[in-house]
Parts: sequence; C-alpha cells; structure tokens
Amino acid sequence: MYKKAIELQEKAINEVINWMRVQDDVTFKAPTGSGKTYMMFKIMERLLEQDKDIIFIVSSLSKSDLAYQNHEKFTSFSRNSSLVLPYYIEVETTSQQTPFIPLGYNVYSLGRDKYKKGTKLMQGAFLSFIDEIKKHNKKIVLIKDECHQATNNLDQLKQNFWKVLNLSATPSVTQITCQISNKEAVDAKLIKKISSDVKDTDDIRVAFNKLKEIKKEYNNSFHINPCLIVQISNKENGQAEFENIKKILSDEYVDFQWMYITGDLKNNETNSDIGKLPLKEWKNEAKISNTLDVIIFKMMITEGWDIPRACILFQVRDSQSKQMDEQVIGRIRRNPILLNWEDFDDRPDLQELATTCWVWGIIPNSLRSFKKVKIYPEKNFKVKTTTLNSLKTKKEFNLKKWLSTNNKISLNDLLVKPTIFELYKRWQKIMYDTKEMCYQYIKNVDDWYNVSVNIDEINKQNMCYTSDYKKSMSLGEEASFPSDSYYEFLEDIKNRTKIYKWVWSQIDINGDYDPEYSFDSEAEKEFADILFEICNDEQLELKTWGKNFYTNSNIKFEYCSNDIHSSYPDFILKDKFNRIHIFEAKSLNEKSNSSIDTQEYTDKILNLKKCYLHSSRLTGQIFYIPIKSGNNWIIEKYENGNISTFHGKRELKNFIKTKPN
Repeated sequence: MYKKAIELQEKAINEVINWMRVQDDVTFKAPTGSGKTYMMFKIMERLLEQDKDIIFIVSSLSKSDLAYQNHEKFTSFSRNSSLVLPYYIEVETTSQQTPFIPLGYNVYSLGRDKYKKGTKLMQGAFLSFIDEIKKHNKKIVLIKDECHQATNNLDQLKQNFWKVLNLSATPSVTQITCQISNKEAVDAKLIKKISSDVKDTDDIRVAFNKLKEIKKEYNNSFHINPCLIVQISNKENGQAEFENIKKILSDEYVDFQWMYITGDLKNNETNSDIGKLPLKEWKNEAKISNTLDVIIFKMMITEGWDIPRACILFQVRDSQSKQMDEQVIGRIRRNPILLNWEDFDDRPDLQELATTCWVWGIIPNSLRSFKKVKIYPEKNFKVKTTTLNSLKTKKEFNLKKWLSTNNKISLNDLLVKPTIFELYKRWQKIMYDTKEMCYQYIKNVDDWYNVSVNIDEINKQNMCYTSDYKKSMSLGEEASFPSDSYYEFLEDIKNRTKIYKWVWSQIDINGDYDPEYSFDSEAEKEFADILFEICNDEQLELKTWGKNFYTNSNIKFEYCSNDIHSSYPDFILKDKFNRIHIFEAKSLNEKSNSSIDTQEYTDKILNLKKCYLHSSRLTGQIFYIPIKSGNNWIIEKYENGNISTFHGKRELKNFIKTKPN
C-alpha cells in the first residue's frame, strides 16, 4: 500500500483518538473512498487497547444495508485482532418475538431504522440491552456513520453514551472537529483526483468514448473492467432521459453491457445476463461484475453502495443538494491499485490512470479544484535527488548474527511470555524498512517469535543508522519535472498569483493560456512572488524555474522522522551558472484557525534542515528554507554541507546573480 496513504490514515486515527480523550462529541470528516470503515475499526481497536470496558454501537443507514456492510468489514478486519468482537443487530419489524441482543461482544452494528417507532427493538429491547451493559460497568461509545443523516431516536438516548463519534464525508461545516481534506486524500493517492479535461457542454457520447479509451488499459494492467455511472432525473423527465441514453447505447455502443435500475420493482432493464437474476441481486452483481460497463440510475446513489471499479460519472439529473453530489462523486474516487501501488512504480502512466476520474455534471466547488499543467520541454532540467538506506542494505549488519548475541532477549528466558497479539502490536509501531528486513529473515514460527521479542531494539538500531545521514544518505536517480502534473486551485484569492515565463503552461476550459496559479499557503504564494520578481530581472539571465507540483514528480529528498519520508521541495531554479537552487518555504506565523500541530510543524522544519544540509554536500546543489516570521523572511542556505543565512530577498538575489568562485 502507498506509504503516504498509510501515514495519512494513521495520523487521522491518532487525531480522532486524541480529540476523544478531551471531548465527548467528536466529528471526523473523511472523503468517500479514503478508508473510513477501516479507520473506524482501528479507532475502536486502539481505544479497546487502552480500555477493554468500552462497548461500541455503530449506527449506520438501514435503507442501503450499510450497517451490515460495516459488520462484514469489521468481521474481516477482526481476523487480525483479538480485541474487536463484532455483532450485527438484525431485527425484523414484523417479528412477533421479542428481540434478544447477546452480551459478550464489544462492537454492535445497528441499522438506523431498526430503532424507530413501531419496531420491537424500540419497544424496550434496546433499552434493556443498554441497561445490561451499564450494570457491567461498561462505557458505551455511539459511532454515527454517515452522521449527516439524522438519528433522532438514538440521539434521545445520549445520556447513556460515554462518547459520541460522528463520521461522514459531508458533515455540517460547523460540526467538524478533525478531518482528512480532499486535497490530503488525493495527494496520498487514497482517492482519485477529478480530471479537468471535461466540459459541461459535453454530450454523453464523450463519456462513453472515455470509457472505451481506458477499458483496454484497465483490463490488461489492473485486471479490472472500468465502469461508467449515469445518473438521471428522479422525476418525470427520468424515463425520457433513459430512453435517449438507451437508444445511443443500442445504436452506437453495442459492445457495452448496461443496467438500468430505478430503486423499485418496475422499469428495471438490462442487456446483460444480469437480467436472469432476481432484482435484489442486481446491485451486488453490478459491484463485482467484470462485464457490466454502464450503470444507469433513476435514484440517489449516495451512501452504502460501493462500486470500486467505477471511474466515470455522467450526471443528467438536476440536483440541488451539494451533500448528495459529493456522496455521488465519492462512488467513483476509490483508487483501484491502492493496495498494490508499488507494483506499478515503473509505470507512472498507469498510476496516473488509476488516480484519475472523470465527472460530467454538478460538482461542488470544493471538489472542482484540480488544474492540469504541462511542461515546456525546452525549459526542463535535471535535478539530483537523495535517498536513505536502512540497515538491511548495510553489509556489516547481519540480523541473524545480531540476534544470536548474548544480550538479546530469548522467549524462553521470559518469566511472563507475551501473547501473539501483544507481540503483533509491537510490529505496528516500527519503521516500514525494519518490517521488510525482518520479513526477509523470518523463515519459520521460531524465527518470528525470536524477532518479535526483540523487534523494538531492532527498530532502534535501524532508526539510529538511518538517522545518521553521513552513513545512510546516498544519491538517488536524477529527476526532472514531469511532463504534466496537477495542482489544487484554491478559491481563496490570498493564495493565488499570476506567473509567467516558468517551466509550466496551463490551458483553461476555453483553450486559452491561463497564467493564474494558486499555492498551498499564503507563505508559499508570497515566496513564489519573490522568486517571480527575482527571475524576471533580465540582469540575472536565469535559465528557468518552476513550482515542484508533486503529482507525478520524482524530485524528492528522503529524511527520517520515526520512519523514512519524502520531502518534495516547493520551487526549483536553475541559474545562468547552471547551479540548481532548491526552496522549501515555511511560515512560523500562527493562525487562530490553523489545524497544524505547532510542535509537529517545528519538528518537520528541523528534520528538513538536517536533510538539506547533507543533501547539499552530496549533490552539490544549493538548498534553502525560507521561513516567514511576522512580515520578514529569514532564508537559511545550505551549500556544500555548510549553513548561512540571508535576511530578505535582496541578499538572495545578489547571491543568485553572483558568479561562484
């Protein structure tokens, strides 16, 4: 799985748990497709590690069978966990028998509508269950999945809940406690970016042609048949819209297999073998079928129906609900190769395909945010990168020999032997490279136990070696700006500026050249203006410069902070003396609404300083960390393993234009 995706999920899990320690009602926002159910499970597991007297009630939508889907996933995840014991509360409204909910489990999945007026569950069974839990001095945590949907009946029981955790892709903005942003999820490859290569005026044939274009590569490379979702009107126009689409499919796209599903028992239609199945099985078949190409809905496709192979959406219906639109778009944003991302490291074109989706229709402004840029090939240039090596590459280190020394722990010497689950937890806290090194050594169960009881010390040894850049850092492959990239175009005008004459070109939806770009922060935008001013000085005779948009970029430098991470610097500049200047702009100005952990941010700057200091020695390139404090810029320069400081842009400009000795 892509390392940045793991790191982002792990950060979010820790953030939710930290908030739950100090707050009784927490709302976590995460885009559809970012692994919300998995993160929910890990949050429960971590809390149970700290306190085994917690009982979770997970409330989900009943109408879409989301509660049962969650239960199935919890059951699957729990195979690797001794802590989480899932149970599905299934209650038929027509049953004459009083429902019984057994104790002995700690995660109970409940469909929201199972607890409402007229159900046996609400006629005392659920309250009795809660009372029994409380008699055993257990703490109840209510988890409201898709919390933007009301759960009024459960909310009336709030006094019985120790904590409430709300999860949704589209909660009310005023509710959000912590979140994975759309940009973070896209950057980490958790979800696909939305292509900007579409026009609102495009005919549905453009979407069908896009499906034809990508089908071969999807089938051959990913072994997945991609899917196009067409959403039509719920009202009277819907049938006419379907008949028109059906005619186009029948006349022009005869090879496509399609399904039309309305949400009731009438007017459903298909040209595939799925028609031989009962209607209730159509949805699941559409999810797993490797032959069905087009799915047409006359209904809202929101929560609870995942079609991971879907990557194109054509929306005919006129929706007024922005929340519904984000939910619908979320259906096509799952990364199909997330779990085997590294298998395609030598095929960036396939990684690009897997992380792109196409949407024709109503897109909320928060999602229509990515713009595509193309490189001017004649302005491109090579940059040396650096990488970190771990103990597994050190010839002098032999894990087998190290484990055999007298000071290592033996399982047989321990008076209290840790369980397999306790040992497994230790593996969750170590470096990725430590795991790889240990996996290569382990050949049998005895090896696993021997490694596991020593895993913390092995990881410490690896961390010490990797953090010593004089020993661990080496030159990576030379890299250039990618032929094309994407960046998030932010609506906030403070982060936008016009840039001319650099390595990038972008064309707007009308085919015109667009010089306006947006940046991740005010500090980054301000430093882009500084570089633009410097680079437009004709006396400098600069060769070229550009933003390192890190979608598709290989211009990166590895550093160690509990694990190996990559720094993608903000800007790269090549001067008339062919020197390479590399900039990572930062700001220490505090903002009252900032969600950044100040200590974490400061630690990252310190880690980058160490990385850039050694990278400058190894590559011969010049690195800078411009830091804005108040209204001033302090620019630290790293050259040939030495540090110096510029106070403001004038000193930086003078250095760039001065011929080296």
